[in-house]
This record gives sequence, C-alpha cells and structure tokens, in this order.
Amino acid sequence: MSETEEENPQKKHVSFSSVWDSPHWQAWWGNGVIAAMGLLNLLILSSTLSPANFGQWGVFITGCGFLELLRTGMVQSSLIKYASGLSEEEQKPYLSAALWLGVAITFLLLLVLFVGKQLLNLSVENSFYLFFNFAPIQLMGAFPLMFALWKLQSQRKFVFMFRIRLVVFGIFTFFVLLHALYPFDVVQLIIFYILGHITGSIICLYNGLAELSLLSSFPEQAFKKMLRFGRYSMGSTTAIHLVKSADTLLLGVFMKPEIVAIYHLPIRLTEWSDLLIRSMAANAYPRLSQISNQVKGLKMKLRFRRITGMYSFITFLFSITPALIMVAAAFWLAEKEYWVVWFTLALSTLIAPFYRFTGIALEALHKPQLNFFKLMLMLSISILGDLFAILYLDSLVGVAVVTLLAYLAGGGFGFFWLQKEFPLKPVALFKQTLRWLRWKWKHWQQRS
Repeated sequence: MSETEEENPQKKHVSFSSVWDSPHWQAWWGNGVIAAMGLLNLLILSSTLSPANFGQWGVFITGCGFLELLRTGMVQSSLIKYASGLSEEEQKPYLSAALWLGVAITFLLLLVLFVGKQLLNLSVENSFYLFFNFAPIQLMGAFPLMFALWKLQSQRKFVFMFRIRLVVFGIFTFFVLLHALYPFDVVQLIIFYILGHITGSIICLYNGLAELSLLSSFPEQAFKKMLRFGRYSMGSTTAIHLVKSADTLLLGVFMKPEIVAIYHLPIRLTEWSDLLIRSMAANAYPRLSQISNQVKGLKMKLRFRRITGMYSFITFLFSITPALIMVAAAFWLAEKEYWVVWFTLALSTLIAPFYRFTGIALEALHKPQLNFFKLMLMLSISILGDLFAILYLDSLVGVAVVTLLAYLAGGGFGFFWLQKEFPLKPVALFKQTLRWLRWKWKHWQQRS
C-alpha cells in the first residue's frame, strides 16, 4: 500500500448520530460543557472575592491540581498504555496495579503535605495557608473518583466520564451561583469544592467504578511494568502542569496575593484551550498506543504519522477561537497595563498543541524518557525565567513571555525527536488536515 493510500481518509457513510456518538465528539462536547462551567465560576469568583482571597483561592486550586497531576501522571498514562485494546478480563491486573500505585502515591503526598505544614507554620494571611489545610482532604476524598475516571478514559467511555464530572462540578457551580447572590467566604467555597469531589467518589464507589476489591490481589508483573513507565509519565505530567502553574506558585511565594490574583485570571482562562487539547489527547493517546502495540512496519509509521499530525493541526485550528476570545476579554477584564500579559498567554495557547501531541507520540512509541527530557527542558526555562522576571525585572509581562518561550522550546524539541523516527512533513500534514476537514464538512452537509 502506498503512503497516499494509507493517508487518505476512507470514504464511508457517516450519519449525524454516528458522528455525535463518536469518542472524538463525546470528549469534545463533554469537556466543553465542563469548561463553560469552569469559566462561569472563574468570572464570578474573580469579581466577587477580594484580591487577597482570590489569590488564596488561586493558589489552592493550582496546588491541588499539581498534587492530582502527580498522582494521575504516575497511574493514568501507564494504565492507558498497557490496558488499551484489552478485554475487561485482561485489564484486571493493570487495574489492580493502578489501584496500588494510586494508594501509594496518595499516602506519599499526604506525608509531604503534613511535613510541609509543620515546617512552614504559615500565617492565616499567607497565600499557601488554605492550601496546606485543605489539600489533604481533597486528595483523599477525590481518590475513588479519579481512579474511576482513569479507568473510563482507558476504555474511552467519555459519556460516563462526562456524567460523573457534571455532578462534581455541577455541585460546585450551584454554590458559586448561590455565592453570587448570598456571598460565602473563601473557606466555605473551598469546602463546597471538596464536597463536589467527595460526592463524585461516593457515586463511583456505589456503582462499583472504583473497584476497590481489586486491592485484594497484587499483580507484581503488571505493577513493575506500570511503575517503570509511570516514573517517566509522572515526571512528564508534573512538568506539563508546572510549566504553567510555576508562574502562579512562584508569584505566590514572592508576591502578595493581590499580584497573584492579577495573573491568575488570564492563566486560568487559557484552560479553555487546554481542555480542548486534553479532549483530543484523550482520544489520540489510546489510538497511538494501540497502533504502536499492534501494527508493524511501514503501515504503522504511516498511520502513526497521519494521526499525530492531524490531531496536532486540527487542535491548532480549533485553538484559534479560544485565543481570539481571550484577546477580546483582555479589553473587558484587564487593566491596560496588563493587556500584553493576556495577549502573550493567548499566543501560547496556539503553540501548546504541538508540544503536547509530540509528547504523546513519543510516549506511545515507548520512549517516555524523551518526552520527560523535553518537558524538563521546558520546566527549566519556565522556572529560571520566572525567577528572573519576578526578582530582577518585577514584570508580569516577563513571566508571560517566559511561558511562551517554554512552549516554543517544547514544540521544537518534540518535532526534532519525531523527525528522527520518521519524517513528519509538516506542510504535507497541514494540507492533509484541511482535506480531512473538507471531507468531513461535505459529509455532514449531505446528512443535514
């Protein structure tokens, strides 16, 4: 089979219901609804909380996200890598190993939080005070929920994932809307946020999605395989989060909560684009892993290249709209002196698909260490650059520019290593993506 034949989409009958029910669209519209709720919550909280309280809220959310990504990074990527395409019976050893890994990393993180709280002895006004007091509850309460989501994503059951997440974030959104009418303090809002996650965990336990019974066995071989893979994927996932959250965390250390609040709003708004990327990645990684595991030779390279390129360029095209919305929002939500911060972060959202999908491709090719090295390069640029921008330049614009430079470095490094595996031919892939979009549009028009 020629490369052209392999890369051309197969022209088959496509109905509206089949498109709507496909995993691609399920992930998109599911994450889109959650993103809209998150955007609504963010706008309400930023306008109703004092700058100091909003800064503490931002550090709590950023810190909890970092802890969750440590846990998720260790377990989720390796679970998807080894369980994708297997039957339910064949998945059980890996699900059991995922549970054991999740429990181990949870207790380790709880120990770190306990020691950190004792050593730092923070005052109530400190940006990290609420984080160290409430993060342990969030970490424990959300574990059954997160395991269920890891399992469902490995099986690409995005509708189930959406229903559970809708309950979790719907509860919090309800209280945020109530807060807009009858204001709560920031501690109460954190409690409501935790309550939503605990409710999701209870639902998952009741429906058997958490599968805690699998802890009765210890699959040593599966555990070792996932641990070897997971140490790199945890490092990669942690680095991905830190590349963005390092800004907020370092500002929280060296600046007042009011300064954190100024930067936290635009950096949180970039998550609208991040959700789009995660939606596409949720589909791309299992597909690429299955191709890498089951398809051999030239056919594997052609399919792998086509899917990697198309996911990257399609996500780039769809990221243009969130970036333009963010630019427009700057004129409404930000003071004029901070417009450049918003514009720079909006531009970084257009670069993000390329560093993320090249990383996914490297992991699917059984080279998680290369993705880890790429992300550590990005993290080094981000942390060192942020320290320079904060301590020497005292500039939020400098912090935003550092984020953009880190993204550019990650995308370039990822393409360099993939080129060593097989030529990606970016121009050809871009043209192919446009052909694919035209083909999809033509068939949707025929069915409408």
